[in-house]
Amino acid sequence: MLITYKATSCSMKLVIDKYNKAKAEHYQSDNQVTEAKLWERETTVLRRQVQDLQGSHRQLMGEELSGLNTKDLQNLETQLEMSLHCVRMRKVDQMHQENINLNKKVNDKKDADGTNRNGESSKNQIDAHAHIRLQLCQPQ
Repeated sequence: MLITYKATSCSMKLVIDKYNKAKAEHYQSDNQVTEAKLWERETTVLRRQVQDLQGSHRQLMGEELSGLNTKDLQNLETQLEMSLHCVRMRKVDQMHQENINLNKKVNDKKDADGTNRNGESSKNQIDAHAHIRLQLCQPQ
């Protein structure tokens, strides 16, 4: 009886091990399928976003406008005008900063050369003139 019980116990252990192994393989297989489906959906979403962005880019470049109605064209024009305004403001800011840097270099050069004859700080004079020049250079 003891031998029979031991044989049954080993057999039962073997069955349980096979069951656990099959369960783990099935879980791993399901997990891989689920992950593959997740990546497939993500890829589809990203492709659609790329297509939408490319379409918007072409419209901003003035291409593929035939499908747009008057309201869409007006919205596109407004968006372009706002973008152009931002570009112009950035350009003005950058030119202003460049003028400040150039004026500083001029002042440093004058101070190094000892050409400040009036006893006043030439930096204040140049900064005042720079402001006037900047006002004259700004786009209307």
